[in-house]
Amino acid sequence: MGNLGSVNLAAHTTENGLDEELIARTVRTAVRMLDNVIDINYYPTPEARAANLRHRPVGLGIMGFRDALYK
Repeated sequence: MGNLGSVNLAAHTTENGLDEELIARTVRTAVRMLDNVIDINYYPTPEARAANLRHRPVGLGIMGFRDALYK
């Protein structure tokens, strides 16, 4: 069981390119939120809960890459 999210690169792009400070804040917040989900999530079995609490799996991807390049 994994907790997944995406960062929209196009929303972090200005006329000068990628806003690195903004994307750093967004990634920090997104990872914190995904980690919080692990604590409050419903798990169908005690084994699934124990595994998620032990390994804390999260995945953060990107979207809007082509749109960011176009900008």
